[in-house]
Amino acid sequence: MRPVYLDFNATAPLEPAAREAIQEILAGPLLGNPSSTHAPGQRARLLLDAAREELLRIAGLERTHHLVFCSGGTEGNHLALRRAPGEENGGTLLTTAIEHPSLLEAARARAAEGGLDLAFLPLDDSGRVLRESMRESSKQARLCAVHAAHNELGTIQDLAALRAALPASARLHADACQYWGKVAFDLSALRADSLVVSAHKIGGPVGIGALFVRKDLELEPLLRGGGQERGYRAGTESVLLAHAFVAAARAREQRAMEDAEHVRALRDQLRAELLQAIPALRVLTPDDGALPNTLCVTLPRGDGRALLMAAQLQGLAISSGSACSSGAARPSAALLALGLDEASARRSLRFSLGPTTTPADIAHTASILRSLHARFAAIDAS
Repeated sequence: MRPVYLDFNATAPLEPAAREAIQEILAGPLLGNPSSTHAPGQRARLLLDAAREELLRIAGLERTHHLVFCSGGTEGNHLALRRAPGEENGGTLLTTAIEHPSLLEAARARAAEGGLDLAFLPLDDSGRVLRESMRESSKQARLCAVHAAHNELGTIQDLAALRAALPASARLHADACQYWGKVAFDLSALRADSLVVSAHKIGGPVGIGALFVRKDLELEPLLRGGGQERGYRAGTESVLLAHAFVAAARAREQRAMEDAEHVRALRDQLRAELLQAIPALRVLTPDDGALPNTLCVTLPRGDGRALLMAAQLQGLAISSGSACSSGAARPSAALLALGLDEASARRSLRFSLGPTTTPADIAHTASILRSLHARFAAIDAS
């Protein structure tokens, strides 16, 4: 069995630079609580502030946004959708039916608590918001929350166009966990009032993320206590995770173009080899305007869950649907929302590549899928 890891959208392996940063902290002088005034505490505060400033720089948001350290995308989405002081009841919260579960649940909670109507923007077949519907749908919008790039399909959303269609008073939140580091590190062009990113999507440690919040925007905190993170998130900050987070981000930033070209070429190779091996294969990821590392396909026949398990038994790490819900025996809610029937959604597979993926990995993956599909097709025909 030759293991191949093609699930980078679920989590990326730890970057060597992040590992070294963790070892540096563990081997270095004592770090105290960054809220303490003694020397160990102030050493921790300096490292935490340096990490915050560097991540703001990398994201291109140092002039316009604050950075709130959080546990990752789920917490960041929930915090971003909290009510802002003075924000009126009534109006609409806009999102789409194919959002990550963390964003959808946060939107439902915010609509229920805040007296907002929850409305879903119309989408095309690839999951993009239909431009002609934007202005009509957004007239009563108070808040709009959408992904910058879809975790399953790879589709990139046109947030700048959406921002332009929204009323000036409406807030725009972007879940940029899949976008950041794969499409761009500079998030300023998205024109969002708040944006969330997650360290482990770019080879940082699991358990830390960053919520960028416009400097003149105040939100109700999820957790209250000691007033850390400008009062947005109580609790002692993890200097260790923040230090490793920024190390991973800096390493990825330095080779961003090289990584994007590398995974795009291999993604295109995988698509070609799969289409040759399985001519009736349906590719769901759009040819243009998609993450360079992501390929989502639907197989023409067979039991999708059984095929996925068979592939995993041969060492192929891929997914079907979002990693946060793929353990459940149900098809992807996002693909069902786009109009796929349940059987087709169950036969859908997501391949997400990373900097360490090789041409040999792609060839081996195509060979496994070709063999498994032939085996399942024979079973169907018998």
